[in-house]
Amino acid sequence: MARGTHPDAELSSKTIAGLREDGLIPTESVPLKLTREETEAAQRIVSFCRLPDEYLQKDVIEYWNDIPSVDEDYERFRDVIVAHLQELMNTL
Repeated sequence: MARGTHPDAELSSKTIAGLREDGLIPTESVPLKLTREETEAAQRIVSFCRLPDEYLQKDVIEYWNDIPSVDEDYERFRDVIVAHLQELMNTL
């Protein structure tokens, strides 16, 4: 599930094009706001930036601060996330 504390109005055309090139079809075209209920129910939260204080009640927040902008370089964006996911799976 992907959410944001200040989501954009829609997915960027570069994001959609990159996902399609990777054989993925986004199920949501409008990014959704992260809710307090979702953070309370989550077993793990991965964030690409510092979360506002109202979301910090969860103990398991992992920050991936090195994610480049998807609009600047989709391939690098994807590759850094995939590397993080592989590392995460190795720890589970």
